[in-house]
Amino acid sequence: MLSFDWRTLQVIQREAPGIPTVYLTIQTGNSNNVQPGSPGRQVSTSATMADRCPA
Repeated sequence: MLSFDWRTLQVIQREAPGIPTVYLTIQTGNSNNVQPGSPGRQVSTSATMADRCPA
């Protein structure tokens, strides 16, 4: 399950832990669901979706 709405992913993880989840992020002038320095909002940038998905 991919989603920009992290609340939905938390429900899925709690109710159906066997379903893989991917927390999508966005940081633009109009939208930002990542707040650097906030507890619980740590983002790993070690690999992108393009790195993980075949072309």
